[in-house]
Amino acid sequence: ASAGTDLVDAYNDFDYIMPWKCRRVNGALDENGDFDVVAIEGEPYFSLDGTNGNVFVERPKFYYKYVFADDYFEVWICTEQLEGYHLPKRFVKSDGTVADVIYKACYKMGLDGSGNPTSVSGKNTMLTYTLGQGLTKARTLSDYYCLETTYDRQIEELLFMVEYATRDTRSVMSGASNLA
Repeated sequence: ASAGTDLVDAYNDFDYIMPWKCRRVNGALDENGDFDVVAIEGEPYFSLDGTNGNVFVERPKFYYKYVFADDYFEVWICTEQLEGYHLPKRFVKSDGTVADVIYKACYKMGLDGSGNPTSVSGKNTMLTYTLGQGLTKARTLSDYYCLETTYDRQIEELLFMVEYATRDTRSVMSGASNLA
């Protein structure tokens, strides 16, 4: 696995296997909190600019297991529920049923021309909201919208640890942490 930058694309085997393999979709939550996909990346009507809805990442369900030994710690990932494996809580719906896929906004929350929250490419995401204000703004779309949750972070961290064989994100993608 390798990480890309703004200037260099990286080839990564994990991009082609479940559950790392995701797809971008246009869609929205309906009045019941179910996600309606309007278009999938690669289809003619898919759009990054909001003309066919907000852009979300579709993540398939997976299970994880922590493995501890005297001198190491591992995370194992599986697409089936085997003995000792757990489902990340983000896949459990509010009614207790399990979702086969989940959807997360692809972009940070921006605002469209009417001041509505949006997840599209090219929108100003430098919003100055408190957590409560941001949540209130997201919920103007529906009571089912929210900001990133700890359950979302759990998924990203589990998959990162397996993909890069480390918990130290800065050792893989340091970003602005190493400026002089």
